[in-house]
Amino acid sequence: MDPTPTVPSKPNVITPPSFQSSSVFVTPSSSSPNPKKKMYLAVAAIVLLLVGTVSGFLLVMRPVSYRSQAWDCGNYIFAVDRSGIVSATNGSTQSEPVQRAEVYVDNVLLNTFDVPSLNPGATVTLGNVVVPTETFTWQVKGTSDCSNAGRFEKITSYQCRQIKAYDENDVEIATASLSTLKAGDIVRLAATGSGSASDYTAARFTINGTLLPETSLKMTSSNDYYVEYTIPANTSSFDISAQLKAVDGQWY
Repeated sequence: MDPTPTVPSKPNVITPPSFQSSSVFVTPSSSSPNPKKKMYLAVAAIVLLLVGTVSGFLLVMRPVSYRSQAWDCGNYIFAVDRSGIVSATNGSTQSEPVQRAEVYVDNVLLNTFDVPSLNPGATVTLGNVVVPTETFTWQVKGTSDCSNAGRFEKITSYQCRQIKAYDENDVEIATASLSTLKAGDIVRLAATGSGSASDYTAARFTINGTLLPETSLKMTSSNDYYVEYTIPANTSSFDISAQLKAVDGQWY
């Protein structure tokens, strides 16, 4: 009888461990060099370096033009002449811009003129103002900058021009009546000069070659300087001359 076959027992099977799949993302590092970007940066740096070098070279080689804002008032001159003509002269080495000029005579503002832009060495007439014939002062003030002032003295041509004879009452003796004078009569001899009596301070007379002392006596009627002279005896003709002492101290 066949024996009953023996069925082998089921071997122990080890189940391998199970793994759960997961996605892994790798973020590239920001510090990772980019070859193209690195090349661009290098080229840009070289270009900037070249531009800076060339600019610096040009600044060294080419002089820089600079104009000071201050006016050269030592050479930028305003003036008023004896007749009242007002002018401006730019004697500096730089052009000066437009401005205005105020003109004063004896500290009174008479007019304001436009002053154009003036090139170096240029002179321009701004206008004219009415000035006195006597002594006066003037001043021109630039409304932007610079000022000049001056003074003119009265113009007088000093000269003794005429000798007149008066009686003791300051009445002028006519030329025809001079021959009627006799010894002992008192005559006032007065000297008249060019200009006015205020231009002189004294007078002196020479009669028949004799120089008389200077006199500061004045006629009440004319303010002319005079001397009293008594007609001497035994003298029938007279040679009379006179001089006036001007305010400058000279005799004329």
